[in-house]
Amino acid sequence: MRHFTGYLPERGTVMKTSRFRVSTVLTVAALIIASALPLPAGATTLWYSGDYNGYSGLANEVNSMISQSAVYECFTISGNDVVTSLWSNNMMNFTGVGEAVWAIRTGVGVGDGGTLIAGGISSASQSATGGRGFGFDEYTIRVSGLNIRLAPGTYWLTVAPVGFGSGRSFIATSDGRNGIGLSPAAKGNSFWDSTYFYSSFAKTPSVFGFSPDFSMGIEGDEIPTPEPATLLLFGAGAAGAFLMRKRFGRQTC
Repeated sequence: MRHFTGYLPERGTVMKTSRFRVSTVLTVAALIIASALPLPAGATTLWYSGDYNGYSGLANEVNSMISQSAVYECFTISGNDVVTSLWSNNMMNFTGVGEAVWAIRTGVGVGDGGTLIAGGISSASQSATGGRGFGFDEYTIRVSGLNIRLAPGTYWLTVAPVGFGSGRSFIATSDGRNGIGLSPAAKGNSFWDSTYFYSSFAKTPSVFGFSPDFSMGIEGDEIPTPEPATLLLFGAGAAGAFLMRKRFGRQTC
């Protein structure tokens, strides 16, 4: 295998007034409703484009034998979510990775990196998946400890391992198998950005001649959105509490 190619080969008191009674009822209703509102369910996989399909890979690495190469995969968020970790699956021949370059962007297009939402060089873990292809072992490169709120919309993600001046890393292609969330496979809506290979946000089909997707994912918390009727009742309860405090002063235990 040639090391300097960008891609792998195929394959209170009671007050008797009506105002007090109404405000009290509304306040109690609000408290009951508030206690019933769902809380974030805890970290879960919000989106995963799918497992390696055994076909190919594209250079996704920093400071290896290649100075810089990043693959961006497209994903969609339907709610207001908080991303706490993100990862990519790569065919690699070096270990000991402790950092990764990552980014979440929006509005990406050909030759245009769009708008950077969040990104940087962060501590990362490297764990073997047990997969293998083209003489390379597959590893998950994961960045954790994040707190990134994403509004509904379309985004692009990259997670590239930082190496030690040698070795290679190719992000695994995927066809959506075992994918999770919206757009588990984005049908070729991915981009390749590499100063080493003189590629500035090129559509990956132009590199491969077909439309690949790449194995990446994000984990985090789904932030529930209350129903409009719930919001109305909660607001009414809050207003009742305000009226009560305004008329009778601060309440103490």
